[in-house]
Amino acid sequence: MRSNLYEHQRMAVEALENLQSICGKHHLTLYLLAGTTLGAIRHQGMIPWDDDIDVGLTYKDWYKLREVLPKELNPKFEYIDYNIKKDFPRLFGKILYDRRNCVDVFLIAKWTSNPIWGNLHWQIRRMAQECYKFSLNYATPLRANLTEKQQAHIKRVGFIRKIVYTIVKPFFGREDYIRLAKWNEKYYETHPSDCYVNLYSIYKMEKEMIRAEWIEHTSVVEFEGKQYTTVGDTDAYLTHLYGDYMTPPPINKRQAVHGEKF
Repeated sequence: MRSNLYEHQRMAVEALENLQSICGKHHLTLYLLAGTTLGAIRHQGMIPWDDDIDVGLTYKDWYKLREVLPKELNPKFEYIDYNIKKDFPRLFGKILYDRRNCVDVFLIAKWTSNPIWGNLHWQIRRMAQECYKFSLNYATPLRANLTEKQQAHIKRVGFIRKIVYTIVKPFFGREDYIRLAKWNEKYYETHPSDCYVNLYSIYKMEKEMIRAEWIEHTSVVEFEGKQYTTVGDTDAYLTHLYGDYMTPPPINKRQAVHGEKF
């Protein structure tokens, strides 16, 4: 099992290298994010038990990449998003190898630190995303590292949402939710904003808000022997996400939590 994880990590790193090359060719800024930034700082590469890589691009670069990536990605890999695969249950993109995820390609959207407006748009994002999944009859698998209490809460919330989505389903469909999501993504692009957000991550909005200076003033880190761009203040960013990020979790929590096939 360990050997299989190692081999998949090698493919994920190769996919990242290919992605970085394409972004460089088209003058797009690719940011390492979340656990991948953590891996770069703490391990100078993949977290030993992680099974995918997280990257992001700001609004214009993300949409430009979606145009060129399917044509220029090494054919051993596959790029998918909701434009390419109509039953794809995410509003961000993924690079796959052998149907298994290698790289999550997230949208880093301009945002606002105003708690009222920020939360309003976050709820719109949540509604668009969950209704979009429901329109595909897709149920998100429960992550392996959740406690029984967390799993029970998710199931209760999911049941309530299912009732609501069943009521609205005759009136709205897949394309309506995509349009709503796109409107929400773009809203602050034309407004002065003091922060950004990794819009479709699994974390809560407060965790995923990224200070404007961290995006607009970048830093370079080493990841698996190569140099990559990430947020400007990696210490502040990782502390915001993880707290004491330099201390690895207990051994019993060092496990991959994805593994979903597409």
